[in-house]
Amino acid sequence: MYGGEGTRILERERELAQCMAALEGAVGGRGRIVVIEGPPGIGKTSLLRAVREEAHKRGARILATLAPMSDEI
Repeated sequence: MYGGEGTRILERERELAQCMAALEGAVGGRGRIVVIEGPPGIGKTSLLRAVREEAHKRGARILATLAPMSDEI
């Protein structure tokens, strides 16, 4: 599955749909916060890249941050 400009998303259809629904709400004026977490290598960056590409196409402002890994808190 591809999400956006060629970003390859494998086995993350549900998560991608949830993020796209949140994006749709945000573009429609209903603000959203989405937290993506999990162990390294499960596709978080690819998922976020796909959502960011779609948000950019829709003219949405994109705010992002990074947090320390939970065992570093």
